[in-house]
Amino acid sequence: MASGPFSMRHFRSIVLLAILCGTTGERLSGQAPQQMSEAAAANDWKLVESLAQSVIRSHRADPLAWTYLGFAHSHLNQPLLAAKDFEQAVRIAPEATYSHNNYGTALEALGRRGGAARQYEISLKLDAAQPAAFVNLARIRAAEESPSARRQALSLLEHAWKLAPDAEIAATLLQLQPCARSENRATPPWVNLNEYAANLLEWKTQVAESTLISAAEALANCGDVYQQAGHPEVAVPAMLRSIDLAPENELLRFRYGMLLIGTKAPKAAEIRIQEALQLFPSSTRLWFALGLAYFDQTMPAKAQEAFDQGLKIEPKSPPLLAYRGLTALDQQHYSEAESYYQKAIAADPSSADLHCLLAEAMEKSSGDAGQVRTELKKAMEIDPRLVAAHIRLGRLELNQGDAAAAVRELKLALALDPSQQEIHFYLARAYQKMHDTEHAREEGRLCSELQAANRDTERNALKDLARRLGQTTF
Repeated sequence: MASGPFSMRHFRSIVLLAILCGTTGERLSGQAPQQMSEAAAANDWKLVESLAQSVIRSHRADPLAWTYLGFAHSHLNQPLLAAKDFEQAVRIAPEATYSHNNYGTALEALGRRGGAARQYEISLKLDAAQPAAFVNLARIRAAEESPSARRQALSLLEHAWKLAPDAEIAATLLQLQPCARSENRATPPWVNLNEYAANLLEWKTQVAESTLISAAEALANCGDVYQQAGHPEVAVPAMLRSIDLAPENELLRFRYGMLLIGTKAPKAAEIRIQEALQLFPSSTRLWFALGLAYFDQTMPAKAQEAFDQGLKIEPKSPPLLAYRGLTALDQQHYSEAESYYQKAIAADPSSADLHCLLAEAMEKSSGDAGQVRTELKKAMEIDPRLVAAHIRLGRLELNQGDAAAAVRELKLALALDPSQQEIHFYLARAYQKMHDTEHAREEGRLCSELQAANRDTERNALKDLARRLGQTTF
């Protein structure tokens, strides 16, 4: 999943502090600098404006006075005048990094990001040890939304992090990580992510709650990607870190439970989901996840109880109804399963998965080939690429004695996913009925190879259909 928009604060206060400490190329004589400094500290920007204008009338080439005037106009909501003031300071003191940083900030306020970026780049060429300039430039690049610009923003922020580790930078780094973006599913080194997360956890009170949640969600996204890449040993700690950052986020706890189930640890998932339910007893998706954890442990009675508890809260939840149907199917209560799937379809008639599950229950319940075929056709109309529907229609045609029709349908399934053991199993049977020994033998060989790696394939295929409903709904 892609993360939402994020923000990075401006480091204007850092720049102003540098100015007040006297880091300009020239110093004014007399009381003017101290007076402007005291007025700025008191947020009396009208006085700052008056003092700066007075200095400029007698010392027009003084960058400090122009800089104070720029800050005054900025705080007085006169961004165009502020930009002109800072531009004048740049002309007078082009070697001063602060002048370029301030001018860049003013240009950003006017929406002139390209010009602002150039000022930050000039400043960094003058002095590369400026975390504020790196952050400000990264903010502009990140806003461009392109993959290359985001990669550049990530690199800039990593430089800022090395210079001055900071909770806000850590939060933004987590949100910018490639694995949190839909256009790039690469996984960054966990040691980096863990370092950012640890810093953010230590200084989380310094960061807005919305930023914390966005960073936690980005970490959870990385956990999902690590799991998909076959690294559960990293996926689990990434998800745990996300919960550390946002312990009261019910969705993150649900995602953690689902990740544990996905990493073949349903018992661990059961324990963690039960803990989450202590905090969120009315969470439909947590009851769904608990039922799924029991289902994966082949505990249909407990799974049924969990799904029923969720249905008390949300009686028309398609994922809960679908899995409740699966528990009935597991116990060979076919009519009951059919009833649950029909209720689920009434709540979500556009789900191809549900029509496919209903067809499965109908075939085992009434055996009405016409009704089964109708439901499978509906599933394929909604989703022509639903492999499970093609397999079941091929099986139906085979059981009805039309081996040629079965082969046609199963070949469509094969083109969509050649790794499904069921396809080869039914193709072998169909070719046998057609007395095509050579093809039957080859499909039997492929079936045996896949069966060695995939046990209980029919149950898993049905489970995947229902689980997919949970992932899309919750």
